[in-house]
Amino acid sequence: VGPNQAPRQPAPDTGADEDGVVVMIPDGGMDDGFAYPARTAVIQVTLLPNTSVSVEPIGEAVPDGFRLHPNYPNPFNPSTEIRYDLAQAGPVRLAVYDLLGREVAVLVAAEQAAGSYRATWDGTDAAGRTVASGLYLYRLHAAGTAQTRRMVLLK
Repeated sequence: VGPNQAPRQPAPDTGADEDGVVVMIPDGGMDDGFAYPARTAVIQVTLLPNTSVSVEPIGEAVPDGFRLHPNYPNPFNPSTEIRYDLAQAGPVRLAVYDLLGREVAVLVAAEQAAGSYRATWDGTDAAGRTVASGLYLYRLHAAGTAQTRRMVLLK
């Protein structure tokens, strides 16, 4: 802990500041002299066993609509990045399918705040096995809307 860092706290909204006082604000926030991220900026991500996925918010601006961007790079090997925008908070599901419509991997299955996100798929299925080269579909469901795009895995 350096001179300009907040002390480690044992749980959210608990602990002491440098003066040993924590003031709880009626709405559940904390006024201890430190800046904390809004609770809506925290996301929860559910990962399936042996699947390598990373999901992170991009920036702080709230997008004006629902959008699933093209993956990059495309074609890809060994991994690709999928970006998407959510105009409102809610349950989000981002999954990869083969051309027969079989689900290959679930990249995101979580409640997410409005914002821009990116997920990385490493070309493995839900069991952690590397999938074959070919054309795959990725589908985003959020806020009662769904969008699908194509991507190509080349080995």
